[in-house]
Amino acid sequence: MNQAANAQRLLDRSETELLAELGSALLGRGAVPASIDVRVTAARGWLTENAEALKRNVCTDRIRALIHADAGAVALTVALGDLLMDQFAHVAPVTLAALIVRMGVDTYCQKIWAKTPGHGV
Repeated sequence: MNQAANAQRLLDRSETELLAELGSALLGRGAVPASIDVRVTAARGWLTENAEALKRNVCTDRIRALIHADAGAVALTVALGDLLMDQFAHVAPVTLAALIVRMGVDTYCQKIWAKTPGHGV
């Protein structure tokens, strides 16, 4: 499956499904699979603990330019996945990217980008 098809597949999932997939990556495979609630809770906890590092990687000039160019959700997910690959490879970076795109990158980066209006556009 190519990057765009994988990104679209992930974008078609609900936020809960994306959180559960992220939680599975975080928890690994045990003898007994974790419930969806446990996986979602693990993912939300990880997102909270890593919020600053994520925003430093996500809220970049490159991503801001893609948003302003109306690149589309799939292209944005692929670009974010590429940016997150190095630092967050252990947690399914494209799944993480799709989750952030579904949340809304503008909303996610609002506080950071408000500090540098027009920067990188």
